[in-house]
Amino acid sequence: MKNYKVLISYFYLKDAEVSPFANHILSNLTGNTNFTLAEGMLTNLATADATYLDLYNTLSPNGTRTNTTAKNNARAEVLDLLRQLASMVNLQAYGDKDKLQSSGFPLAKTPEPSKPLNAPEFVSVQVGKAKGSILVQVTNLKQADFYVFAYTDDSTITDPAKMQQVSSKQTSVEITGLTSGVTYYVSAAYRNASDKVYYAPITSIVAP
Repeated sequence: MKNYKVLISYFYLKDAEVSPFANHILSNLTGNTNFTLAEGMLTNLATADATYLDLYNTLSPNGTRTNTTAKNNARAEVLDLLRQLASMVNLQAYGDKDKLQSSGFPLAKTPEPSKPLNAPEFVSVQVGKAKGSILVQVTNLKQADFYVFAYTDDSTITDPAKMQQVSSKQTSVEITGLTSGVTYYVSAAYRNASDKVYYAPITSIVAP
């Protein structure tokens, strides 16, 4: 199920678009029973918009603008109030698409679910630099956000997800604090935003 939200940043609006958009939001939220807004939020937006519109429409007799700083400050005030309202809409709509759309704010694009990454084809496991340590390494995968290394000394655990784990942005880690002479079972996985994780076949090594 997609978790819909509305956009909260409107700095992309051109100067000429700010006031019409603010009025569009005011029209949609006034009397909208889907949302309970703090007292004064809509009034503050209407006031800020009126100030901005007046400054935007004010030019010198020769048609040039001399109030750029004031106009930009008023614009920023309107956009900040729109951001506050959009955030409140997201908070109260709980992802309900119809409620969100009733606010007048445009929906944010929802990212496509990440596809699960395949298991590493090969996991290198070697004795570490110190006693009781091992080096575990996988090949680099650019689609991976990070790497998960799983290990245990319990031969009955066959699911790497239930083993002790170390996460790293690097393709290799040194696992320390192991008991010398004990056999450890090791696996690894590539991770991204997907909930599904595929681990490499378990390999074993005797800790030095």
